[in-house]
Amino acid sequence: MNDTMGDAAADDGTVNGQGAAAPEPLSKTLADFARTALAAVPLKSTTRMHHLMLTLAIRVWNECVAEARGVRTDVLDAIKKDLEKVPDAGRAAFSAMAEQLYARKRAYFTTDLRYVGQWDMLPTKTGFTLRCEPLA
Repeated sequence: MNDTMGDAAADDGTVNGQGAAAPEPLSKTLADFARTALAAVPLKSTTRMHHLMLTLAIRVWNECVAEARGVRTDVLDAIKKDLEKVPDAGRAAFSAMAEQLYARKRAYFTTDLRYVGQWDMLPTKTGFTLRCEPLA
């Protein structure tokens, strides 16, 4: 599944034109979820910075799914502990973003329990396309 960040194609949300809502592609859902994290990255930043923010967003997403499925608890604490490895200069910002993403997942995406499997960022003329697949 692909989704161009910032330039996502419109989806009419129907199944075979019958009007029943189709599940949104995970790439589109994840792009919407990660929008706040990516908005925090300055426009002229490197692709690496965007990749780091998406990595954080996907980690939070998958941990929240594990929590909702009863596989894991103390999700936010575990993520923050891992962020202790981040240099001091960026640790507070990443920790705050992890908290925002955690709250966003629980508030707006609570019923989506798909784990994000393999994912990638592909460059485009206007940014990049997110490609990801749910874990089976």
